[in-house]
Amino acid sequence: YEISTRDWSSDVCSSDLNLEVLNLRGNKNITDLSFLKEAPGLSYLSVRDCDSLMSLEGLQHCKKLKKLNIADTPKLSEIDALQEMMIDEIYINGSLLKKSDFPAHLQDSIDWQTKPE
Repeated sequence: YEISTRDWSSDVCSSDLNLEVLNLRGNKNITDLSFLKEAPGLSYLSVRDCDSLMSLEGLQHCKKLKKLNIADTPKLSEIDALQEMMIDEIYINGSLLKKSDFPAHLQDSIDWQTKPE
């Protein structure tokens, strides 16, 4: 399943959906990703224009995540959820995050983009 949403509803990540792809764009309500505990099979996550997002807390439940796209998330600063994760590709744009903020084992996976795709 693939879901794109601006108006978040926690039941979107119901574990019986077996969600693999999630595009969150323009959602002004989410501050963290704690709802992802219901989406352990997620392999791709794109978070764009989510002005209130401050933390990736919850992402650690997505053990199958291979691609992460973060764009235009000006308040995002807490990324401890990535500590134990193995992600193949991380795309960053429009964030205050620096390469040194990321765990050392993920730093080679980061692609710093000047514009969102």
